[in-house]
Amino acid sequence: MSTGEPPIPPEEELRELAVQAAIHLSSVLRVAAVYDCRDHIVQIQIDKLERTLRDILRIIPGAMLTGLGSELYLNDLRVPSRASQYKFIRTVLDEFARREVAGIGFAPGFEREELNHFLDEFLRSGVTGSALLDACRASGEGHVLPLTRESDEGFDESEEE
Repeated sequence: MSTGEPPIPPEEELRELAVQAAIHLSSVLRVAAVYDCRDHIVQIQIDKLERTLRDILRIIPGAMLTGLGSELYLNDLRVPSRASQYKFIRTVLDEFARREVAGIGFAPGFEREELNHFLDEFLRSGVTGSALLDACRASGEGHVLPLTRESDEGFDESEEE
């Protein structure tokens, strides 16, 4: 950034990062539907998602990507849905509906293996809704969890290990 440019406001930076997170999550979901989550091609997409999530978590203490109707939100910020990004956001929203979850929560301190395991559980287990949350918790995950519609259970931004 040149010294003559004003800094990007945190809210605008978060919106742009949220768009990137949606694009990368959509890419992971699409590629992982064809390949195993441990495959190199999937891991490249997960790398991009992980970097974006870590950038978000440097700004805010916890990130919740949630769907509401035809809109995607990062916490309480609506993710801009430009025409060129609509298909990515739609993929994420459709997958949330298919898995019967409101979204996914990410807490600071998540490890790559935890993200891999969550995605594997999310995509391969066939478990949905609160049963998916229970399965993730049973495996010891706490930093990457599905957000359920049935209750306020799931991800808690205040939980840090």
